[in-house]
Amino acid sequence: MKNEEMSRQEEIRLAAQQEFINEGFSGARLQAVADNIGVTKAMIHYYFDTKENLFKEVYQDACQKLMSGLMDTLEKSTPLFQKIDLFIDQAFDRFSEHAVLVAFVINELEHHPEKTEDIFEDVKAYDSAVLDEQLNEAASNYEIAPAQSNQVVTNMLSLCMFPFVGRAFLKQALNMGDQAYREFMDRRREVVKDTIINALAS
Repeated sequence: MKNEEMSRQEEIRLAAQQEFINEGFSGARLQAVADNIGVTKAMIHYYFDTKENLFKEVYQDACQKLMSGLMDTLEKSTPLFQKIDLFIDQAFDRFSEHAVLVAFVINELEHHPEKTEDIFEDVKAYDSAVLDEQLNEAASNYEIAPAQSNQVVTNMLSLCMFPFVGRAFLKQALNMGDQAYREFMDRRREVVKDTIINALAS
């Protein structure tokens, strides 16, 4: 493909990403994408054929940016508390860099599983066996309280994701302005680490 064509295709994809983030798959319109960058709908169809194909490309790219390799940390033999610390750092870094994609990935997975589950599953590729073994061993040695890996991972992902998905809610609920919220987020990852580790070690 010529560089000019690649550039045009990427321009369409980026404009479509914004439209899908703002409107979701159901509300997004190819005409709005075309109007935003000054091309015709026919050109969008030329490169991507259908709205669904364009959405899948955008969704796959969003999943890659958020999740690709993230869960790998949990499959390594790194010591348990060090692994938790590392995973939370990586999750915060990833979600902070791509904050606008967090709600998009979650919402579309909820509303259009038939279009998104396979894409998400391919990118996520997580096996809990190593973490299960580490948690069971630590519990049997009385190093931590008994814990299921799916509960631990849910707690970590939820605590890391929600400040990005629920930014407006938290600012209003806790009466925080922009500066206060930035300071809150600067401290948040350490609070999450302490919350997870203290819960396990209690």
